[in-house]
Amino acid sequence: MLFQNVDTLQRALLVEYDPQRMTAFEAVEDLNRALDEGWQVLCSHPMGGVAGNPQHPRFVSLVILTREIKDASP
Repeated sequence: MLFQNVDTLQRALLVEYDPQRMTAFEAVEDLNRALDEGWQVLCSHPMGGVAGNPQHPRFVSLVILTREIKDASP
């Protein structure tokens, strides 16, 4: 495979879902906004489930986004 060197930006985003505070749609609002702005998911990593209280679980995922730099000058 041949890969072309392209200048890119990367951004880390924590997506947190707390079912007692928000809907699943609300949990991914920031991610959806970034995708609408042209960012793409490079990778994602779950970071756990229950946080402190088993009766009140929260879920968090680290999402790494990438986007080409539009005005990349040599």
